[in-house]
Order: sequence, then structure tokens, then C-alpha cells
Amino acid sequence: KKTRHSITISLSTLEGAACMNNTFCLAIFMALVAFNRLAWHFTAETLAILVVEVTVAGFARARVLRGWTSLVVLALFPASIALVA
Repeated sequence: KKTRHSITISLSTLEGAACMNNTFCLAIFMALVAFNRLAWHFTAETLAILVVEVTVAGFARARVLRGWTSLVVLALFPASIALVA
């Protein structure tokens, strides 16, 4: 059933899964760099991931999500690419 409660749970699950996936991949990446003593040339990429995660977490904490918040979250992808480029 498409109730408000089931949609809220679905969105929370998706946000949590995306955040955990990004955090896990970032941790693996940083561990590889640290253990293999690689040169660090990935500041922009790391900052882009962290900025997107913090922004999405801020929106996820809101009790009510409006339509414009979805546009902001969708705009994070091109914004993160612009930050890296």
C-alpha cells in the first residue's frame, strides 16, 4: 500500500543505504591509499563526497520534505562533478 508511513520508511531506507555505501567506499579508498603509501591527489573527490553526504543528511533530518528539496538533492550530482572538475 502507498501510505505516508510506507513511503517514509522507503525513503529512509534508500537514504541510509546510499550514505552507508558512500561511507564504506570512501573508507576502503582511504585505507588503500594509507596502506599502500600512495600519493594523495584526491582532495577534491573526497570533499565532493563529504559535502554531498552532509547535505543529504541535513535534508534527511527534516520532518517534512517539500518538492523543492528533491530538486536540491538532484542538483547535488552535477554540483559534485563541478566541484571535482
